[in-house]
Amino acid sequence: MSFCIFSVPKPSSSSINPIQRMAIGSWGKLSNDIILVGSAGKDLSKEFDTKYVNVLERNEFGTPLVNSVFSSVLNWSTSRFFMYTNCDMVYNDKIESIISSVDDVFSNFIIVGRRTDVPGVVPDDAVDYAKKHGKLHIWSGIDYFIFNRQIVSKLEIPPFAVGRIGWDNYMIGRAKQLKIPVIDATSRILAIHQDHDYFHILGGKIETREGPEAKENLRLAAGVPLLTIKDADYKIEDIA
Repeated sequence: MSFCIFSVPKPSSSSINPIQRMAIGSWGKLSNDIILVGSAGKDLSKEFDTKYVNVLERNEFGTPLVNSVFSSVLNWSTSRFFMYTNCDMVYNDKIESIISSVDDVFSNFIIVGRRTDVPGVVPDDAVDYAKKHGKLHIWSGIDYFIFNRQIVSKLEIPPFAVGRIGWDNYMIGRAKQLKIPVIDATSRILAIHQDHDYFHILGGKIETREGPEAKENLRLAAGVPLLTIKDADYKIEDIA
């Protein structure tokens, strides 16, 4: 059983580059089907010998749109299962076994989980380092989604701006509206978030939460409850 890992790398900056390189390099231990989406991923895809996709739509600010990212990846990969992840994340090796276990129980699903924050770039022994120095993030930090191919069309993802608030909460809220099981895998998947600045975005972190793209994301999500990992239907330890 294989799964596709895909991400939209952040625009290059001196601080974000080593974090993204550590993240992408670590994913090769989890899957041989990795896709980097958007122009910022072009050079990184060559460096790490991954697939690269730049056939996607952008908004007026040049930010990639989530619906286009997902549809582009599904067109390029033949995998049954997918993992969207932010490009600053490193994981333990439990993902494939968890997908297999959940697939035995549910025909459709989304797996999410809380992240563990660590300061800066992790060392090579990232898992041990995170267990010693990491801090579990609050429920609203949603840095990855694991799902099966057929649910994407059901979710009807609007043209959200990547990296701005709301769209990740929409994914959980829309899944629950459709009665697609949402599973919290925090206890099994160690999702290590390398803390970073926001110099790669004009206006910084506040722009991702209060700027015009953030406001448009919230407008597009109207009618769907914006939920968090706390709203998951199941905990992974209860089903696998």
